Amino acid sequence: MPGLVDHFRDEIADEHKMKVCELGEVVQDSVCEIQTVTDGGSEVIGSVTTAHIDELNKQAVEEKKALKELATKLTVSLKASFDDLRDSRHENQGTHARCRSV
Repeated sequence: MPGLVDHFRDEIADEHKMKVCELGEVVQDSVCEIQTVTDGGSEVIGSVTTAHIDELNKQAVEEKKALKELATKLTVSLKASFDDLRDSRHENQGTHARCRSV
C-alpha cells in the first residue's frame, strides 16, 4: 500500500509541475502578445502608439464639438421653420382651436 501512495504522490507532483509549466507558458505567451516597448517617449502597444491614441482622442473631442454645434444650428433652424409654419398656417387659417383663440 505505501508503494501505491508514493506512486500517486509522484503522479500528483508531476501533474502539478505540468500545470505550473503550462501556466508559465500561457503567461509568457500573453506577455509576448502584449509586449510594450518605448519608442521616442511614447508607449507602443502592438503597432499603436499612445501618441496616436491621444491624437485620435483629440480628434474625437473636436468632432463631438462640431456635431454639437451642427445639432444646435439644426435645432434653431427647425424651430424657426416650425414658427414660420405655425404663423402662416395655423394662425392665418385657424386650423386648431387653440390657434384661433390666441
